[in-house]
Amino acid sequence: MVIGDNVDGLLRQLARIGLRERPTRITAETPVFVGGNRVICGRRFNGRLATYYVDANDKLISPSFIMGDVYEPGASSFFLRNIKSDSHCIDAGANFGYFSVLMGMFCPQGKVVGIEADPRVANLAAENIILNGLKDSCKILNRAVSKNNDLVPLFRRMSRSGNTSIAKAGIEFTNLMGEEPEEEFQIQGLKLDDLLPLFDGRIDFIKIDIEGAEPMAIEGAREIISQNPDVKIIIEWSPGQIQAAGFEIELYLDALKSLELKAFRLSGNRRPSNIEFQQLENIPYIADLLLCRQP
Repeated sequence: MVIGDNVDGLLRQLARIGLRERPTRITAETPVFVGGNRVICGRRFNGRLATYYVDANDKLISPSFIMGDVYEPGASSFFLRNIKSDSHCIDAGANFGYFSVLMGMFCPQGKVVGIEADPRVANLAAENIILNGLKDSCKILNRAVSKNNDLVPLFRRMSRSGNTSIAKAGIEFTNLMGEEPEEEFQIQGLKLDDLLPLFDGRIDFIKIDIEGAEPMAIEGAREIISQNPDVKIIIEWSPGQIQAAGFEIELYLDALKSLELKAFRLSGNRRPSNIEFQQLENIPYIADLLLCRQP
């Protein structure tokens, strides 16, 4: 038996006695430039291959993804361990569809809706859904997750589309980053609660990464959270972005408490660890924060 097998066996034993989570494995395939400013990348999730088109011009996510880094390992491992074959999932801020594809691969009898505000990036996500043969159970909506369905003004970061936000970075910042000026556009908002009929009222997992507008998403998901006591929500915790988008941290945390949610930090194959909301005020960034009633 090789060393890797010994390690995997030990991790499985620790998981059985509750000291660690069931281990997951994410590996990268060799990327290939396919023209049209696109690179095709492969990721194996517990041995199962997913393929992605990514924008070769993107300076935010693409460089590390193309080089084979595991993208958001905490959230990726959490979904691999917990998604069931019939799970209902929402990917709010889908970008190029990484999580939409991952979710769809592991819930073939379920449903996945990915939501992406930037039309060009939404098209890329939709192509990745088709590329992986998931069009029957997954769809991408070109909308901006919000607290209502009004038009949402957004500022597109030309070479960092993952940073497109309701908050304007400003010309001084984009010059400092060596970027073109932001491009303002508007897109129809989408209240997450409006998706309840599509899912027959049951939603199991929500991933939210919308560059500081997370309070709007939570406000628009109150019915989902109240009607689905076991829903698991993974958000990006970035108080700087939240404040730049015009929201008060204390009011946002109060809203989470009013929904009877608790916060947990994801860490590889370890069990999620509880974080008090008061502690979050002093933490500058968490990529994958789990919100739920019980992990």
